[in-house]
Order: sequence, then C-alpha cells, then structure tokens
Amino acid sequence: MLAQVRLQEMKIEKIYLLLILIFGSLFLIVQPVFSAPDEGTHFRNAYNVFHGPDPIPSEDPRSFQRYVTHTDVDSVRDGSFIQKYYITKGDFRKNPYRININQNNIQYLPQALGLLLGQLIYPSFGIMITLARIFQL
Repeated sequence: MLAQVRLQEMKIEKIYLLLILIFGSLFLIVQPVFSAPDEGTHFRNAYNVFHGPDPIPSEDPRSFQRYVTHTDVDSVRDGSFIQKYYITKGDFRKNPYRININQNNIQYLPQALGLLLGQLIYPSFGIMITLARIFQL
C-alpha cells in the first residue's frame, strides 16, 4: 500500500528515468558487443564523427572496420569474447582525429563522445562500445 502511494506521488519523468536506468544498465550487462546485426555499422558511424571516414579500405587487414562488419556471436559461445574485445587493443593509429560532424551523423554525437573517451582510456572495442552505450543512455 505504501509503495502504491509513493508511486502515485512520483512524477512521470522520474518513473521514466528510473525505468531507463534499470533497463539500460541491464542491457549493458546482458548484451555482448557486436552481437546485434547492425552494431558494427553504428560503431563505424559514431567512430567517424571524430575520425572522418576510414582512409583504409575495410578489406585491408590493417583496417579496424574488418572487425565490425558482421555479428560475432561465436566468440561468446566459444569463450574468446573477453580476450577478443576487452583485452586486445585495436589499432586506431591509422585514423587521425578530425571532426566530421554533419546532418547525417549528428545523431551519433553522444556515442561518439563515449567512443573517444574509451579510446583514450583503453583502446579496445569492448571498452569503447561500453562507454558509447553509457553515453547513449
């Protein structure tokens, strides 16, 4: 009864914020990186906000985009997920910093800030995407 009274007194904005934080945090823990079909595309679009388009073709083994062109559920199944995405650093030295904000990618600005911060802290795909998801939330 007391919980029902307190819930009725809460503003809808606070309830919405509480639900977003609960389900968003749950999503961060449960959903592995690159397990959604289009997550690589969103990663590339957000990354390009502060790095411009990747100057190296995605087929080139030096390109970071070769990691993000497919869904990688197999690494979760075989247990190599943590090593592959959180421990191993990505090679982002070929992509210089340059601001590339336009009307097509302005929606990726919060995630791009998270990616940039993650790249500065520890340049692994897992850390970068986790911070991008937090900033997006």
